[in-house]
Amino acid sequence: MKLQSYLAQGSRHDDQRTVGSPIALKLNAEKYLKDVSFVTPGLMDDQPTVVERIATKTDEESPFLSVTLDRTSVPGPVGAVDRSGIYEAWAPTREGSFDVRRYALNVDPSEGDLAFSGSQPLLARLEPLAIDFRHADEYAYDLMDQAGYNRSLLVMAVLLAMLLGEQLLAYSASYHPVRGAVR
Repeated sequence: MKLQSYLAQGSRHDDQRTVGSPIALKLNAEKYLKDVSFVTPGLMDDQPTVVERIATKTDEESPFLSVTLDRTSVPGPVGAVDRSGIYEAWAPTREGSFDVRRYALNVDPSEGDLAFSGSQPLLARLEPLAIDFRHADEYAYDLMDQAGYNRSLLVMAVLLAMLLGEQLLAYSASYHPVRGAVR
């Protein structure tokens, strides 16, 4: 149900943002306060993290406040923008409400490039390891060898023999009048 509110938001942009890229806000100083909260996505079992930032003017005459969420915003081994997911920027207005802006940070598409480079460059990169490189058709053949004998044909033949045996037993045990006899 919460996904519907994310999808129904107006003013959606088609920005292609990747993990690690900073999120920069430019706010009108007459409409917004300086305290801005960023909500970053958590891990699977983790709760979202709230990062408090203070917007500053770029120069004295500028009517705009700017604030940025980047990798150095949170101390620790994982930066503030190092996870993929939906990031929210909560900017308080002078009227007492919040302007919520959402940004999606996606994994770099080049990380999912599945082009096959060949076995030799791959084996060269994994040099200290003993690697047995096989193609998919060889692996499927090995699975058939490891699976053993297919017994379904044997079971079907036994069931067919039992069915025929049952019919012969039923015929021999039933009453049949003698041919040519008077009824």
